[in-house]
Amino acid sequence: MFFEFFKLEIDTAIRKPMIYIFFFVMALLVFLAVVSDNVMIGGTVGNVYKNAPSVITSYVAILSIFGLLIATAFFNTAALKDYDNNFNEILFSTPIQKSAYYFGRFFGALFLSTIPLCGIFLGFLAGAELGPKMGWISEDRIGAFHAASFINNYLLFILPNMFFAGTIIFAMANKWKSTVISFVGALVIIVGYMISGTLLSDIDNETIGALTDTFGIRAYSIDTKYFTPIEKNTIPVGFTGLLFINRIIWLAIGTLILLTSYFAFSFTNKQKKAKKKKESKKEESKNIISSEVPSYSLTFNGSSQWKQFTSFFKINLTSMVKSTTYKIMFVFSALILILNLFNGFEYFGLQSYPVTYKMMDLIDGTSGLFVIIILVFFSGELIWRDRASHINEVIDATPHSSFISLVAKS
Repeated sequence: MFFEFFKLEIDTAIRKPMIYIFFFVMALLVFLAVVSDNVMIGGTVGNVYKNAPSVITSYVAILSIFGLLIATAFFNTAALKDYDNNFNEILFSTPIQKSAYYFGRFFGALFLSTIPLCGIFLGFLAGAELGPKMGWISEDRIGAFHAASFINNYLLFILPNMFFAGTIIFAMANKWKSTVISFVGALVIIVGYMISGTLLSDIDNETIGALTDTFGIRAYSIDTKYFTPIEKNTIPVGFTGLLFINRIIWLAIGTLILLTSYFAFSFTNKQKKAKKKKESKKEESKNIISSEVPSYSLTFNGSSQWKQFTSFFKINLTSMVKSTTYKIMFVFSALILILNLFNGFEYFGLQSYPVTYKMMDLIDGTSGLFVIIILVFFSGELIWRDRASHINEVIDATPHSSFISLVAKS
């Protein structure tokens, strides 16, 4: 029965364009980074090959952070689609195994979340093959093919990162039955990654910073910081050093979260205790009957369209600012900034004052990723909010232009 639920997740996803779009975007981004020096992922590659094992690992590790958005989509869908379609009570009344249902859905979503990141490997292969032939890049910038780089990066970065992120997102989605809450779980992982980066400013905390990095990026950078260009061009990432210890730690934590969530999951719907409402006295109002019907004159001109735009804009902006997700993002951004200020501007024993340009760089580095997350999340939230609330047909029937509504949301 496990494989039935696992296969169901796969069959459902491959019929939708989302997984192919994510795969294509990852492949295209890496392809452009390989064939052009104007496209960079995590900085310049220096005097190593564009497809060197160290470059492949850097791209995979960095893009796995953005893979959290992909993981959120797949794990959230796997956890909540029965509840969203009001099918959970029917399904849970059938003689299905709890372990088969829970782990089948989870590992199906895990497999799906790793597929788009495999587009990174296709981007490297296509860029290394087509770049020199088309004259986009010199042949001496492309090195030999290392199959171990692809396999080891999948086992050390893509699979563990999606597994750990999936355990948190899947557990929170099953617990609170909310897309917003599961999205917050992804934010918690990113915030933890940023906080662990503050430990690297002191060389004494280097090992702790490497082990507390949920993505393994800093652990790999510490393991290879003394590599020569020849070693970076030839040695693929391996199951050694701080990186391997880091992967074991976070796989163990993820497994613990998954098992805890599994034992807390139940097919039985727990009814919340109804709160007693206070009885309020309502004043009786007299019915006023009027024989006169008010007359209206509808006008559709530039003035009315501007009023519609401002009304839609205020509604969308207010709903975003008042939403729980926006407030949590604001708190997380402020928390990271405050922690950086408390740690001071000390780098390997050298102290400096928090002058303007340092503060600007700090704010830019802290808020840059959150801006991307806010854009991605609220773009989908505003577009699909009416449909999710089942009022899209009512709004579409009102006399307004779809263009005005779309511009107000953007």
